[in-house]
Amino acid sequence: MDYGYIVHILQNADESAGSGKNQPVPAQGKNPAGADNYDLPLSCTVAYNGTVRSLGTDEFCNGSRHPVVNIYNSRSNNLQLIADLIVILVSFTIARIVRFGDKMTVWQSSLYRMVLLFALVIMLFMHFFRVTREKVHVPLYKKDPAAVLMSTLRDYVLEFMLLVVALTMVKSIDRVSRLFLGIWAPIALILGFILRMIVRHFLIRYGKVIPADRHILIVTVSYLARTVIIHLKRSLPEYTDIFGIVLLDADRVGTVIRDVPIVGNEEMIDTLDPDGKYNEVFLYLPYSTPEIIQDLIRNFEKKGVDVNWSISLYDNDFTGKLIRNFGDYRSAFVSALKEKCRVLGVNFTVSNVDAAVMYVRNHIEELRGKYICFCNVHTSVMSRDDPGYAVIQNSSAFTFADGAPIAKAQRKKGHLNAERVAGPDFMAAMFQASMDGKISHYFYGSTQETIDKLEANLKREYPGIRIKGLYSPPFREMTEEEKAKDIQMINDAGADIVWIGLGAPKQEKWMAEHKDQINAVMVGVGAGFNFHAGTVKRAPVWVQKAGLEWLYRLLQDPRRLIKRYVISNLKYFWYLYVLGDRS
Repeated sequence: MDYGYIVHILQNADESAGSGKNQPVPAQGKNPAGADNYDLPLSCTVAYNGTVRSLGTDEFCNGSRHPVVNIYNSRSNNLQLIADLIVILVSFTIARIVRFGDKMTVWQSSLYRMVLLFALVIMLFMHFFRVTREKVHVPLYKKDPAAVLMSTLRDYVLEFMLLVVALTMVKSIDRVSRLFLGIWAPIALILGFILRMIVRHFLIRYGKVIPADRHILIVTVSYLARTVIIHLKRSLPEYTDIFGIVLLDADRVGTVIRDVPIVGNEEMIDTLDPDGKYNEVFLYLPYSTPEIIQDLIRNFEKKGVDVNWSISLYDNDFTGKLIRNFGDYRSAFVSALKEKCRVLGVNFTVSNVDAAVMYVRNHIEELRGKYICFCNVHTSVMSRDDPGYAVIQNSSAFTFADGAPIAKAQRKKGHLNAERVAGPDFMAAMFQASMDGKISHYFYGSTQETIDKLEANLKREYPGIRIKGLYSPPFREMTEEEKAKDIQMINDAGADIVWIGLGAPKQEKWMAEHKDQINAVMVGVGAGFNFHAGTVKRAPVWVQKAGLEWLYRLLQDPRRLIKRYVISNLKYFWYLYVLGDRS
């Protein structure tokens, strides 16, 4: 297996350690250490002597003392234990009534009291084992419904497995009714999930303490001001207020950008005392030197104000999965998208949404004329059955795993960081990353009604996005003259990305046919048009994380999708797990 390598960049690390001083290492506008000369993932360490956390959707270095805390954090485990013990008692009582009614004999009463005692002791044992593993245990209120369901299933399956082992050890398993256990276990599982969700709702609703008086001062430059304000307004919590913005290169102050007043420039920065007007500063200066960043940090530290410094590199902001633990460090990760994994004959690029978007954004020029595919279970089975279609998938610049089962298969093959990269998620991340207007878009496919709604939604949800055109082609076989006219129309628009929404396998065949003819990178996203237009509702996030989005879509349109999902899913598991993936 090709594990690749990681370039780990530490600037002024020795000096920092020796002097005991903070040595900020801001991102520069060029690749550090000539990293472009290598096809390697890049991990750039933030060597500022502080912590890394999130401000909305952005990551930054900070010294802030205003986290959102949960007053029940230390009690979460205890509340979950109480809920689980109640579930054991209630489900045991229900199962006993269903199985025996009022006809239980004396010896049976004694036996089943022992069974109940064993079950309660095992649950207590599992609870204390969970508490001792606090570093890896996630509190209940931090889990989404999918994670709660999976942890409930795991815990209660383990509970009854240990119960069977205990009864076997005391030689009582043969005297316990199999029907009773068969009734008890599913009731306990269902009640356990319901009660844990109730506890989770209680912890989320009543357990949070919202910090008061959080007022942000933004420090940036003029050409970035509009973008950073839009991003922060989209992602900051409701209780956070943007007091104002300082533009270091501004000639004058007093005007307003998107309802945020310009309160200073570089010359006025020393005189901007908080005076209760702001208590946090957000530095967004991607191309500034270390000296400028350090001077600003020390300036605000002297004023008693916490500083948040955005992590940026190559004109990109590092968010989400791009911030990783690297030993004792927190590092910003840049993927070369060279890691591949073959599943059912398709060469998938192993990645995540954030890394994929960053790469495409940074390499838009070299990707012109090429295409990107998102291959799910259905299209991977089609590739297995149709070698010609597999060639199309494998001739793409990248083919990403648009399906949880495919990402799982990748992880089983040793690619531990493999994640699902769904077309609609890639679209949303790219739209957000291009709100600065540096990447333009064209949309080709779907119906006129859908693309009209799509345009309106995108302009509302992603202010600053540049849409060069939208076109709904006829739903029939097109002539060569019509194809040539469409190519000319798309190229004349001059977009950087052309989103193709013709549905699989038509869109992949269309992109392969027009490879090197379209002066943009083509991205086949199928139903992504409908999701972002709002004409089709997408599955909730917890359903997506549980790998059940296919079932949600099947229930929306069973007549059209039953053959695709039911037959394709059966064939996928047959090919992969019964016949074995020999690709």
